[in-house]
Amino acid sequence: MKWGGFYGRLRRDKRTNNKLSVLFPLKEHPVHGKTGLHATEKYKNGFVAEYHYQWKIIIPKMGKLYHHISAWENEPHDASWTREKFKIKSESHHHHHVPGDREQRKENWDTLTLDDAFSFVAHYIHSGEEYKP
Repeated sequence: MKWGGFYGRLRRDKRTNNKLSVLFPLKEHPVHGKTGLHATEKYKNGFVAEYHYQWKIIIPKMGKLYHHISAWENEPHDASWTREKFKIKSESHHHHHVPGDREQRKENWDTLTLDDAFSFVAHYIHSGEEYKP
């Protein structure tokens, strides 16, 4: 896998036989600042059963809402009591696409792996463009 764009060392946050959580610090972005890709994967029978990939501002530390740039997850939200605005066609895969507002989500057909998430973020890190959905 060829990602590029790292500015620091890989930080391993948590690891068990069933879960891995890693923060990958990235090169400083001219608009978003010091960011990282936080990847959490839960495994079942050796395969990724659930994933959470979050591109977020890591310095300075901010509240959960304010550090959010973009995120991709496959946590299911298909219960009968799920509000209509959270129901999407690509269930369970979804994209939290609005910086600073994790409540909004849309369909996610393309970013389903850690490699996909890195490819998405790499474009903005290399180009210096501001991410605007």
